[in-house]
Amino acid sequence: MPERLLAEIDTRRRLPTPFLAWTPDGKFVIAPGTDAGGDETRALFLYPVETGAKQRLTSPPADTRGDTSPALSPDGRTLAFVRCRSYTVHDLCLLPLSDAFQGAGEPRKVFAEPQSNIAGVAWTRDGKELIYSSGQLGRQALWRVSPAGPPAPKRLPFAGEGALHPVLSPAGGRLAYLLYSEDTNLWRIQESGNQWRVSSALPGSSSRFEGFPDFSPDGERIALMSDRSGTLEIWTCRKDGSNWVQLTRFGKGLTGFPRWSPDSKRIVFDSRAEGQSDIYVVNADGSGLRRLTKDPSYAALPSWSRDGKSVYFCSLRSGQYQTWRMPAEGGEAIQVTRNGGVGGVESHDGRRLYFANRRFDSGVWRVQLPSGEETEVIAAVSWRGFAVTGEGIYFTPPADEQGKHSVQFLDLATGKTRVIAALPKSGPFFYGLAVSADGRTILWAQTDQISGDLMLVEKFR
Repeated sequence: MPERLLAEIDTRRRLPTPFLAWTPDGKFVIAPGTDAGGDETRALFLYPVETGAKQRLTSPPADTRGDTSPALSPDGRTLAFVRCRSYTVHDLCLLPLSDAFQGAGEPRKVFAEPQSNIAGVAWTRDGKELIYSSGQLGRQALWRVSPAGPPAPKRLPFAGEGALHPVLSPAGGRLAYLLYSEDTNLWRIQESGNQWRVSSALPGSSSRFEGFPDFSPDGERIALMSDRSGTLEIWTCRKDGSNWVQLTRFGKGLTGFPRWSPDSKRIVFDSRAEGQSDIYVVNADGSGLRRLTKDPSYAALPSWSRDGKSVYFCSLRSGQYQTWRMPAEGGEAIQVTRNGGVGGVESHDGRRLYFANRRFDSGVWRVQLPSGEETEVIAAVSWRGFAVTGEGIYFTPPADEQGKHSVQFLDLATGKTRVIAALPKSGPFFYGLAVSADGRTILWAQTDQISGDLMLVEKFR
């Protein structure tokens, strides 16, 4: 039988996989999607294999990333799925279904508190338990829990760190899963004699994740996010890669995206440690940690104003991703962008704000401050792939057809763009760009090694 297109699934919001589940009779597929109006929040839909005319199953709140990872119970009467509060904060939910696989009630959460990074759900053959992957990014483990409660999950002892996407054989007795690891490090491009050359990985890098760096304005230190301690936290090191220091110790949730204050004495960042994404600030020595945002809406990707009196951040409090500004000591926030604003960075003269207009597949835009007309500056950049200096913008366009990235420079005075360097690694992921205060060193994060093994467990019960 020739292949045919059933539906197109937009995965730009980076919902956790897997995306598909079959009904027991093989006549329908359940997968994430949106209505014809293009609502950005992904819900789960039922797709008839014969017609593809989808029917909505779930309605996630607008301030979530959406629903994914569907798994149907063996009798087809209960749909397990993952509702993503944010990129790493997830709820495991159950939806009762009718004989025709339509929703027959409201979804309920399996756990009162959200889980971290759920990466796959599967039912046991008798439908009495769920096997799922959860834990810190890159360190997920496999767990089992009874959906009937009480929800006391038990870890499967034989599955090591990085266990993802469990699958159980229909006949029972076999469990397969992916054992995954990823090593992401900071690399340098350095300028010498008007020539740029790709240098080496930053000394002190671990075999875990290091990414989204930021140079201190005094040129002495680097702030970044890393999970070398077991959870994603804020770290600093000297510009030569020595003297690594852990600043935060939340021990849960995703913590990251640090930005130095203009005086190099404080660092602002975001964290999901309390369940939702909020903005925090900490002194450069790790003291004085406090939360800045109090609104229940999502808040992330902060930066400082050039005078150090304000903090910009991305928030969903208006119903869309927009950039807001609040006093650095805390207080009421005001909206700056109107047509989408993510990862805003103020110009060196403090007169303009440069920002991405979407979370992914975005261009770089600017707005005259305090709030004015928004205009496009660069058509497309990688996520968090631009850095603003006094002379222009260093940026990384999306990967080319071979998966290769490059660093380019837009001269704001002339409007001309030139290529600085081609990056040596290929791949779909890019983890931030930073430029030193003297403009002679560029940092970026690249994934140096990815490995995955397919594991099979016999006589699983």
